[in-house]
Amino acid sequence: FLETKITELGVVHSAYNRELFQSNMHEDDSNKELESDDAYKKQYQTAQMKIAEVTPSLPVNVTRTSSTGAVKTSKFPKLELPKFSGNIKDWLPFWSQFKKIHDDPAISNEDKMQYLQEAMMVDSRASELVKSFPPTGENYTKAIASLKNHFGRDDIIVEFYVRELLTLVGNKKLSLASIYDKVECYIRTLETLGVTTDRCAAMLYPLVESSLPEEVIRAWQRSGQRETVEANGQRETTDRLEKLLRLLQLKVENEELIDMALTGFGLPMDQERTKKPKQSRRQTPPVRASFS
Repeated sequence: FLETKITELGVVHSAYNRELFQSNMHEDDSNKELESDDAYKKQYQTAQMKIAEVTPSLPVNVTRTSSTGAVKTSKFPKLELPKFSGNIKDWLPFWSQFKKIHDDPAISNEDKMQYLQEAMMVDSRASELVKSFPPTGENYTKAIASLKNHFGRDDIIVEFYVRELLTLVGNKKLSLASIYDKVECYIRTLETLGVTTDRCAAMLYPLVESSLPEEVIRAWQRSGQRETVEANGQRETTDRLEKLLRLLQLKVENEELIDMALTGFGLPMDQERTKKPKQSRRQTPPVRASFS
């Protein structure tokens, strides 16, 4: 804003000075006008120097230009990069954030290397790997390639999440809601890696089905949806997986509604589910007929 105003002022002063030289004003008066012009320029230069001293300590702003040419500045909170330890399951969240730095052409490779070192968890396997490269700009691309080769390969991540699905099989400690959340999370992650349900349903379906509690599997076996899907033939396994996940979702939602209904009235859930109403029996004394 200040630069815009001083530019406009300079244009006006130039036009004014031309008129001043062409006028019949006394030389002393002309010199006074020119000296006042110089005073404004000195004030601007002093203000510019003070701004330059303060500017480095200001937060980074994002500048946007609208269609009308006006410049708008938006301030965003500072984002902290997640620390990467070398755990396979943490690679995708880490890389989705760090990729913004990696793809930024305004950041030098030397600075990117420093950011990379700071993003590693202390004394972790990933940290040791990055530290094995001298902290130079030339080694940044090598360090990234090594990290991707060790922790970011798609085949390794796919294998990891398939094994995570296997750990759900026979795990009786998890609630139905936890099983559903984990299955949904693992399948979404696999889809981002190209392991979609329409291509790999034959592999995913038995894993998901085997991870469910016995009562859910029995309900699924008895459901008419399963038989309908099997009779269609086309997209059989894919549709079967989608309908199984839908059944699991409905059961989780029903359990949540039941829990909410019981806890909403302050009823102890475990006792109310198992408690049976007592039937009161009135014993009628035997009637003895008297014959006279």
